[in-house]
Amino acid sequence: YVPIDDLLAVGLETYRDPDEPDRIYFRIGIQPRSDKPVPTIAKDIVLVQDVSASMSEERVVFCRKALTAALETLNPADRFNVVAFRDTYAYCFPDWAPVTDESKQKAAAFVAGMHAYGQTDVFGSLRSLMKLPRDPKRPMIAFVVTDGKPTFGMTESAKIIGEFSKLNTGLLSVNMYGTQSKANVYLLDMLTYCNRGSSTVLDGNRWDIPSSMARAYESIRYPVMSDITVTFDSVSKSEVYPKNTTNLYKDRQVQLYGVCPASTEELVFQIRGLAADKGYDSIFRLSLTRHAKLGRAAVRQRWALQKMYHLVGAYSRDAQQQLFAEMLKVNKQYGVPIPYESELK
Repeated sequence: YVPIDDLLAVGLETYRDPDEPDRIYFRIGIQPRSDKPVPTIAKDIVLVQDVSASMSEERVVFCRKALTAALETLNPADRFNVVAFRDTYAYCFPDWAPVTDESKQKAAAFVAGMHAYGQTDVFGSLRSLMKLPRDPKRPMIAFVVTDGKPTFGMTESAKIIGEFSKLNTGLLSVNMYGTQSKANVYLLDMLTYCNRGSSTVLDGNRWDIPSSMARAYESIRYPVMSDITVTFDSVSKSEVYPKNTTNLYKDRQVQLYGVCPASTEELVFQIRGLAADKGYDSIFRLSLTRHAKLGRAAVRQRWALQKMYHLVGAYSRDAQQQLFAEMLKVNKQYGVPIPYESELK
């Protein structure tokens, strides 16, 4: 592993709750330094469009417009593919395609031929992505556009989340865009949370899809490091979430929320990741007094929310009652609602 301590900026803020004098809550933000060039790495990205009847032809029209625009923002060294799915799925290319004028024209024609009909097989379509070859030098990223309402094959959201996450094991970063406010946010949020990605749901009308989708796509356009793991030393006795982080992108922070005993003096953690053909490694030591800014109560609440998401994700993969009991405990202590509770039951 190659050290990259001087290429990353790390910030720390802490919050001490007067009612919990024995604990310190903290937030750590990690991002590429703005004063040093951190190269963007070439990525393999697959654009996956739901074209089932529940999407409606009106929404698919605006999705086609957004996808066509996304093709023009591919980086020259990227490779890509486009998938249309309903109760079956179709790939534009048999494998990853290089970014050329010819390949973009073929993909644009494939997108232009998308129309809404049929049922929705979310799991089968996502599972098919596992057949795409993985190049360890490139992060593999999926951008899935859907209303998240499966009607064919595996239709229970918790099973889709659990089964796909077991198959994927974090290799494919899954990012999802919900095309309407009534999208299945449980499926979108937890499928991405458990698979190193993030979700966005349209807040507006269908004609806002192109601009809204463009913002979501832009946030994953420039990866600088993938397959990231963050490990904290055992001495600090810290409890940190999320356990699986997203890729590190050029203009986007990786944020970690934790809690540790008030007696802890410093946090020591290691960041490891891949970029092109190299593994990178950094070890940071942050003093909870000298290096920390004073945060607000929101740090405590964000930690509780992150823990709740972790528990919901774990419960979706394996519905153990002790996990649900822990959710109830977090709900009672921090006032954080159990998200998607009706789905979990």
